[in-house]
Amino acid sequence: MPDIGGVSLGSDFQFEFLSRKETTMTSSVTAHSIPGFGGQIFGPADAEYDEKRVQYAFSSYPEKQGPGGSMRPYLVAYPRMDSDDIPAAISFAKANNKRLVARSGGHQYCGLSSGGDDTVLLSMDLYKGVEIKAVGDRMLARVGVGTRLTDVAAAFKENGVTIPHGECPLVAIGGHVQSGGYGHLLRSYGLALDHVLEFKIYTSDGMLRTVHRPPAQDRSSLYWGVLGGGPGSFGILTEVTSSASVTRITLTLRVIRASSGTRRACSAGR
Repeated sequence: MPDIGGVSLGSDFQFEFLSRKETTMTSSVTAHSIPGFGGQIFGPADAEYDEKRVQYAFSSYPEKQGPGGSMRPYLVAYPRMDSDDIPAAISFAKANNKRLVARSGGHQYCGLSSGGDDTVLLSMDLYKGVEIKAVGDRMLARVGVGTRLTDVAAAFKENGVTIPHGECPLVAIGGHVQSGGYGHLLRSYGLALDHVLEFKIYTSDGMLRTVHRPPAQDRSSLYWGVLGGGPGSFGILTEVTSSASVTRITLTLRVIRASSGTRRACSAGR
């Protein structure tokens, strides 16, 4: 029975999104294959390859994604939830001397959630969903790494809870939380990663591991390496469980007299 931060989750602590059927993709499958991988795979010869390899944000290095650019992965693969697709991709990458890179939302301005011909890109779009439950005196939120912040925010609003996170709607939580998770509530609530209680991750041996938040003095834990150490550096993250604060956002209005004698209103949420 897992225990998170002194709260026993129990064997019945299951979220619906973990068994939710994925949306079927209707596009063609490349002639390339990954043994044991049942999800969709796209290679450079496929008509939809250019659409699938596109990164949402790449403005720092636009030449990487353009014609002849370096962001042209060997394969773009979409692993399914509740399957052995990710271990299969890990084995394939090892056998073929390829890098394995995960992309949750593609919002990585240097293109680090992509790669060239030496890279198999795992697009985590199907790992999405938000479920929120009360466990003891806490509200816990389990979120799939491919879930966009707009959907995270909507689920939190519906349940009257929150964790600090950014505002760009198309950023996915996977890379966001691993690199900090900065947002407007930073001064009151810290970073998104400050609220993470556990996460699930496939490590290089193909094993799915549940990593719990360790005591602060334990600096050798994989937990600290993944959160803040750089997305994808230690494995393929699949889901994150956080402690969600029950909160109410209020608006404070201040009137400031400018030097010109005019007034302007400044609002600050807290």
